[in-house]
Amino acid sequence: MLPLEEVYRIVEEAKSRTSGLGKRVKLCMSHTSGKIEILAIENGKAYLKYHQSRDGEYGKLMILDCPGEAAWFDDLPGNEKYWNKPAKKTTEVISVNEMPDMPQKKTNENMR
Repeated sequence: MLPLEEVYRIVEEAKSRTSGLGKRVKLCMSHTSGKIEILAIENGKAYLKYHQSRDGEYGKLMILDCPGEAAWFDDLPGNEKYWNKPAKKTTEVISVNEMPDMPQKKTNENMR
């Protein structure tokens, strides 16, 4: 996995070699909290923005420290103040080996 700083540099270099609509590409990552655009990484800081957010923080600008080895949003110190980790819906583990090959229609017996 490449560090965010290197990925940002690669994308910006590629954009500098294109013309027109090619320059409109956005560097984004999909995270549990939503879709996050990497606006810039400069002087040890990551400038990020939510495009989609589980918590409704659309357009939220985030400026976080960006250690050289950071490769994901979770690797950025202070990220946890910008999102709420979702609670587990169940603690029950369901093995795919126990599931039917085809989805089953719900019946009154299945709902008990």
